[in-house]
Amino acid sequence: MTAQQNKAVKAQHIFPFFWVRADETDKLAAEVGRVADSGLKAFCVESRVHEDFCGPRWWTDMDIIMAEAKRLGLQVWLLDEISYPTGYAVGAIEKSKRHLRARHIKAVNIDVVGPVFGAKIPLNVKADDNADGDGERAHGAVIPTALGETAGDRVVGAYLFRRGRKGIVYNSAIDVTADIRGRYIYRDIPDGAWRFTVFVSTFSGRERPYFVDMLQGRSVDALIDAVYEPHYARYKHEFGKTFVGFFSDEPRFANGAASPLAKSINAYQNTLGNPGMAYPYSDEVGKLVTGGDPSLLAALWYDIGAPTAEIRVRYMNAITDMYGQNFSGRLGDWCRRRGVLYAGHIIEDMGAHTRTGCSAGHYFKSQRGADFGAVDIVLHQIKPYNNEFPSAAPIEGGVADPAFFNYTLNKLASSAAHIDPQKGGKALCELFGAYGWGETVKDMRWLINHCLARGINHFIPHAFSMRREDPDCPPHHTAQGDNPSFYAYKLLWRYAADMCGLFSGGKQVVSAAVLYHAEAEWSGLKYGGVDAVAKILTQNQIDFDIVPEYDLKNIKVNGGVMSLGQSDYKALIAPYYEYLSPDSAAALGALSKTARVVKAGGDIPLNKLPQYLFNNGCYDARLKKPAKDLRVMHYVKGGKDFYMLFNEGKKSVANGFVGGADFVIGGGEARVITSLTDIPFAASDAKRKAAATVIRDFDVYTKLTDGSGFEFYKKIDGAFDINAADEKPEFSGFVKYAARVNIKDGDKIFIDFDGEFCRVKIGGAEFSTIDKVSEFDLSGLAGGEYALEIILNNTLAYRVNDFFSGFNYLERCALNEVKIG
Repeated sequence: MTAQQNKAVKAQHIFPFFWVRADETDKLAAEVGRVADSGLKAFCVESRVHEDFCGPRWWTDMDIIMAEAKRLGLQVWLLDEISYPTGYAVGAIEKSKRHLRARHIKAVNIDVVGPVFGAKIPLNVKADDNADGDGERAHGAVIPTALGETAGDRVVGAYLFRRGRKGIVYNSAIDVTADIRGRYIYRDIPDGAWRFTVFVSTFSGRERPYFVDMLQGRSVDALIDAVYEPHYARYKHEFGKTFVGFFSDEPRFANGAASPLAKSINAYQNTLGNPGMAYPYSDEVGKLVTGGDPSLLAALWYDIGAPTAEIRVRYMNAITDMYGQNFSGRLGDWCRRRGVLYAGHIIEDMGAHTRTGCSAGHYFKSQRGADFGAVDIVLHQIKPYNNEFPSAAPIEGGVADPAFFNYTLNKLASSAAHIDPQKGGKALCELFGAYGWGETVKDMRWLINHCLARGINHFIPHAFSMRREDPDCPPHHTAQGDNPSFYAYKLLWRYAADMCGLFSGGKQVVSAAVLYHAEAEWSGLKYGGVDAVAKILTQNQIDFDIVPEYDLKNIKVNGGVMSLGQSDYKALIAPYYEYLSPDSAAALGALSKTARVVKAGGDIPLNKLPQYLFNNGCYDARLKKPAKDLRVMHYVKGGKDFYMLFNEGKKSVANGFVGGADFVIGGGEARVITSLTDIPFAASDAKRKAAATVIRDFDVYTKLTDGSGFEFYKKIDGAFDINAADEKPEFSGFVKYAARVNIKDGDKIFIDFDGEFCRVKIGGAEFSTIDKVSEFDLSGLAGGEYALEIILNNTLAYRVNDFFSGFNYLERCALNEVKIG
């Protein structure tokens, strides 16, 4: 099977995680059935919570899952690891392949003052050709203790640097590697202040010491051998049919502090220039970076003068290229040869996508080999309606900044999907996880619309679990029948699947390319970054792709329009930078001769960039007046134009398109139109009829999710919130409002409610909605008196009170207004 043959595998647009634990075998078939009952056609088996992954109990459980999924016509994906994140290889590295674990490079410093004759700098080195059974003879001295926390450390080079008034002079290296004898450096120390720096290749300095080494393919093969091959051997007859793909969750370089004395700011900040950090390393990387002069490795931690930027960029390019080739590229190739898909995402948070540590150093290289561009939104990283202000979130540093999450994050995935032919426009987002039981279906729909408006067309939602109140990253879809929101989710999935289907198989119209800032950041020099440019373009409805530097040479120009992959650009915007590689500078220079290339913050101040682009025709659909919360996404499919309008703010927006029609779109509302000149809609809250009859008197009943029936609670006259302080503040379940009403021929019923889901029953007719304000046509009913029932539900958060729900308010469950007319 060639690398392209698996294009026949058409993935469903939505495949939620499906938690599987080793003690829940008897529940598996029923839970697979609940996936089908929800209207979904696929799911991704979440293996990390199964204590016997790839063991006997796993295969028993997986056989049940596969058989039931096949019976119901569902697609199955598999998360490829026993523990978070992907890379442990089910313990293969720790148990039997320690020689394949990752090495890092660290700098060990000893500060001294001379003159000293016959000094001995202790290294605790002993002659040991194979200190850790790694299958290779050590190169240089081996340090089992002291400088290294693990046996098998190797000295790469030792140098003496002069200390001056302005700090250590790192371009004054005196090579003292040859002065190492046994466990000492024997060296006369000249007059003055000096620093001995020893560069050590080590197995330590890693947050997860027994994970695969992203720099060597044979180490990644340990993951393939432990997970991928056994599943192929057992289910090869279903590969490309019921079994459709593997998913990697947040693989990483996982380097960290080299000693307890060195700490990074947080996991997102493990970047070059942090003294005390260990960085990914191999002998091959060393040769590519130093050209035989290991003293240049000092640039990874310190400013060594003119070569610093070039050494840092050379190093990062080496390790990120190896990651793309040996990890994601290797897994993707394996999958395609066997007729299935491969997807996965790194940690992108708050700039981590250009760094090592908890991430992979370069977002676009991390997606090489994958069939989707992918990211995730979890842990309150995006708070609906908050487009401006950093907010408290249970992530590193405790704060989520919309500057990245709202404006850059999803564009990384959709950009990769547009410019990489392997992906063919497929952009994926994992979402909803660890928002808590208080995450409402309206929050979820807002997040889905947020993603859709940025080019996402596939989703991995959290999650199906076979525990009633599972504390692991809630909310969960069914909670074994205990989640009253399940009915609302069914409507949500129907909506999401329809929208994803509409925005797949065509082409998103983007007007600009924004140059990815990885190399500019790696250099250690000043840079602007993508976030600020992404924000101002988004708030001015100028759609864009983010383009990595290595793709500049692949851009074609025709009549001033730049083309890459599926996309055509009227302008290329480079965020401010002080470093640009010679190859990239040459490519930008060549493009600027035949196309519009703009240095944001340089040629054009950032705040004047939108007007400059408007003045030069570098836009698609332009609003008549500014509306920073309105998103416009243009999609072309089958020769037809589709425009998605999404108001991400709370307030209604009255606006119009230049050369087109006016419109009003309500807060949080999304609409799809096919023409800018004919827009037949107004805000949702304008649907209410002033002349309609207000229904105020209801009998209220409550019902839990335990299978019991409705019980009478009270009579009301007007709006009513079941969770009000003087009502039932801990109640979670269903609330029924019952009344007798009169209708006339041609009447409609108008409902304004807060809560998850609204079901209306009247005269044998039944309607369901998750819209806060909805209208339903009663023309099928003859005029007369009818029994009216309106059933609402809220979330489990009122009863469960989980940690994650503490990062937002809980929504009311209230019938606000009912009108008939």
